[in-house]
Parts: sequence; structure tokens; C-alpha cells
Amino acid sequence: MLNTKKKPLYREKGIPLSGSEKFLSGFAYAAMALLSLIAILPCLHVISKAVSNGPDVTAGNVYFWPVGFQLETVKYVLTQTSFFTALKNSLIVTGAGTLLSLFTTITTAYPLSKPGFKGRRVVSLLYVISMVFFGGMIPAYMVVRSLGLLDTYAACILPFAIVQFNMFIVKNYFESLPESVEESARIDGAGDLRTLVSIVCPMSKPVIATVGLLYAINYWNNYFHAMMYTRSPDMNTLQVYLYNIINNSQDFIQNLASNNYMANITSEVEGLTASTKQRKEEIEQAKVLIAKYEQQQDNVRNNREFDSLSKEIEYQKLEIELCEKKIKEYAADIKIKKKMIEDAQAVVADRKIDLAAKKQELEGIDQETAKEMESLTEQSNAAEAKIDARLLAAYKRIRGNVRNGLAVVTVKRDACGGCYNRIPPQRQLDIRMSKKIIVCEYCGRILVSDQLDEEAAEQ
Repeated sequence: MLNTKKKPLYREKGIPLSGSEKFLSGFAYAAMALLSLIAILPCLHVISKAVSNGPDVTAGNVYFWPVGFQLETVKYVLTQTSFFTALKNSLIVTGAGTLLSLFTTITTAYPLSKPGFKGRRVVSLLYVISMVFFGGMIPAYMVVRSLGLLDTYAACILPFAIVQFNMFIVKNYFESLPESVEESARIDGAGDLRTLVSIVCPMSKPVIATVGLLYAINYWNNYFHAMMYTRSPDMNTLQVYLYNIINNSQDFIQNLASNNYMANITSEVEGLTASTKQRKEEIEQAKVLIAKYEQQQDNVRNNREFDSLSKEIEYQKLEIELCEKKIKEYAADIKIKKKMIEDAQAVVADRKIDLAAKKQELEGIDQETAKEMESLTEQSNAAEAKIDARLLAAYKRIRGNVRNGLAVVTVKRDACGGCYNRIPPQRQLDIRMSKKIIVCEYCGRILVSDQLDEEAAEQ
């Protein structure tokens, strides 16, 4: 009997690659490795700065490896409640937003992928138009404000509830699925919803995972909407929190005042001085060894010993050159550190002078207004006893959230006296009638008529 089984042309492990294919494959791997390294380098840079000394970070000496390892910065961040609040808000917005976006994207893309859906082209065209032509920032803000969504999670989620580009990606993937599978499900009695959940979605896990990742990254890195639609510090996301940290110099000034900054630099200068002393000792030891090896060269028995001693002498000379180079670097660093200390001391001196002047001014104001403050405090305590507890709590909350401590402001020149945003005429009429408590929709302050100021001035 003839053996009809053909011998395989190639091994089971795969078809052998040609020289050009191997080169292209190696180039592709090298390119991917390089791109991966480029993507990782910014993360390494941030981590290195987080665990490096502040002066080295300020001087720009930190790149991809920590300089002067410390964890005080990390401890400071982890002890701040505002950080965990911002992290919680970011996680809520990212998680809820991603789930909502996936739901809207899938439920929109599935019917648009069916040729039998009436008005399919018109609806798709509307999505394309909305993707190309965007109303802009101001109309979007007006819509969110009119819906009463300011300072809510919905304000950060709903603008990204569906992205047209991602929807079309999912739609095209649904169109590529075999129709026979769905027809089999319908023959078995499954409806559209059951087919979508049990058949289409499991077969579309790759595209759903990809689109979900895009949505998650978009929500996590979103800074603009969180800054525009939220004002309360309790609603700040992690991106807004990081922005506030970078642009706030108050912590730097406090460190200067508490001498932590200068203490760290002083300790670094002491460390550099000790390192310089150690290098000088190493130079002296190397000179002693060189003299010893030179004496031994006079009593060598063969060329091998002579060459060995010559190499040792050369090595010690290189050690001396290295130590001298390090000493010069230490001297330059010490000079920079001392200059930083002088600048910090000058800033602290200026701040102390300003602080003394402000304290003196404050004491004078306190003395002038002490009697008036006592009288107003008594009136305030008497008024608090007559006010409803919930209304009083709301007033105190508003006062604590605003910067200047004014929870009640008047309407001046058709605008809020706190944020200076324009108040509609109908709202101004309601404020003058004083039938109910009206708050500013922009800053949250309680609005009263300017006639109260006129009556108080007349009294």
C-alpha cells in the first residue's frame, strides 16, 4: 500500500523566516522596545522627583534616577485628606463614566449596525455632524448650568457619555460579525436584547475592552470639565488637585518659615563637606600606595611583576584623578547650595518683615474694632437662637466655602456682589420682594436687595 501522506514542508514550530524577514522582525521588536522605553521614561522621571530632595528637584538635577532619596514628600501627600477626596472623586467619575459610556455606545451602535433599521443613515449622519461641528465651551456650560448639574459627578460624566468616534468603531465591528449566529439565536426564540447580551457582546469583547480603555483614560485624565463644572474643593478630581498643588506656592513659603528648607540644604552641604574630606583621604592613601609600588619595582625579579606593579600604580593615579574630579564637583555643589541658603534666608527675612507689619496692623484693627465685635457677637448669638437650625447650618456652610467669608451679598449694578456675575431681571425682582431665600447660581451666596444697605446707612 502506497503511503499517500505527504511529508510536511516545514516544521511544526512554524515557517522558517528569510533573512529580510528576520531583519524586519528584529527591527519591529527594537522599535517597540524603544517606544515602550520612551513611554516609561516620563513615569520614571515623575517617580524620581517624588523621592528626591527638594533642592535637587528645584535645581533640575533629577532626571530618571532619584537624587538624595527621601519619602517626606510622599508622606506629606498621603497625610492630606484632600488627596484621598480627589482620588475618590476620580475613581467614581472614571468607573461610573466608563460603564455609562460603554452602555450608551453599545446600545447605540447595535441598532445602527443593522441594515433593516429605518432611518439608519439619517441618525448616522446626525452623529457625524455632531462629531465635526461642536457648539463650544460656553453653550456646553450653559446647558450643564441650566440642568442644575454644577458641582456634581454628572457634570464630569455626561459630556463624555458617548463619543461618536468610539461609537462608529463599535458599529463597524458589529457589522463584521456573522449574521448566521444572530439568525440562529432568533430561531431559538431570543429577542434583540437577549441576542445583544448573550451573543453579540461576548463575541465583541476585544472591541469593547479597547473602547472601554479609551473611555477610562479619557475620564481619568480629564481636567478641563472638572475645573469648569466644579467649584467646591470636595468635588475636585485628582487632576485638579495636582494642578492646585503645582500652582500654589504657600507650602514653599511655609517650609521657608519653618526652616525645613534651609535645614535640608545645610545637611546636604555638611554631607558634601564630609565627602570632600573622604576623597582627600583617599588621595593621600593612593599616594602612599604609589610610593610603595615604586619601591617594589626596584626589587622585581621578572617582567611580569614589573608590569603588575605598573598597572597598580596606573590604577592609583586614576583613582587620584577621579577623587580630584569629585572634589571639584562637590565644591561646585557646595557653592550652589550656599547660594540657595542665602536666597532662602533673604526671602525669610522679607517675609518676617511683612509678617511683623501685618501683625502690627492687625493688632491696631483689633483694638479699634474690639467693642464693635463684642456688640456684633452678642447680636449674632441672639439672632442665631431665632433662626431654624437647618437654615443656620446652611448659612455657616456657605460662609465656610467662600474665600472672603461673605455668605450674604447684595445685588449691585445688576450683578452678584460676591462673584460679579449678572443676575436676570426676574431674579432681581424676586430678590427685592424678599419672599424667599435666593442664592446665586454661580457662587452659592445668599442674595439680598441693595435697599437693605441703603436702609442700614440711613439708620
